[in-house]
Amino acid sequence: MKAQEGTLTTVNLLLLSEIARSSSARHIFFQKIPMVYSLAARAHRVPLDLLYVMSVVLDGRESELRRSERLPLISPWVIMINGLAVRFRSIVAARNVLTQLENSARRVRIGLMRVHYQPRSDTGVLLSPLGNLSHSARILRTHFELGGDWWFAARCYAGHEVGYTKDQSGEFERKLQEHIHFPFEER
Repeated sequence: MKAQEGTLTTVNLLLLSEIARSSSARHIFFQKIPMVYSLAARAHRVPLDLLYVMSVVLDGRESELRRSERLPLISPWVIMINGLAVRFRSIVAARNVLTQLENSARRVRIGLMRVHYQPRSDTGVLLSPLGNLSHSARILRTHFELGGDWWFAARCYAGHEVGYTKDQSGEFERKLQEHIHFPFEER
């Protein structure tokens, strides 16, 4: 099967075998998580499972983690405007819309991890899967270093970057914990 441009589909076997040795690992992590998640997670020392599941929950597709044989693939070219997600077929189409929104007062979040968009941001980086995930992983790592806990980091990310309220951030964390059942370790 040929990978689409901009996506990587090979598995980081070393990391998966490490997870497989964990007695509490669930079936989800034996499947193919796109390599782009692994690259961002390793670069910023963020748990791969947390980064992936966060993107699935942010996309509202967490129910697919429970019932699917395959992991959901999240569209990287998403723009969320005032809470409404719009998916695009290409980075060019998404960039064109962001250009039009540049001077608006709307709340805009973009990409796999719903990064807060600020006018004159580098949209090419934030709309690329690796750029978006790396930016988000760096923020998660910063929150982890401040609080010493990955759940704290996820709640802070949801509140600060995505714009969730305190209650919404708590619900976000609960959804993450439904799918991640083992303690995080430094990787």
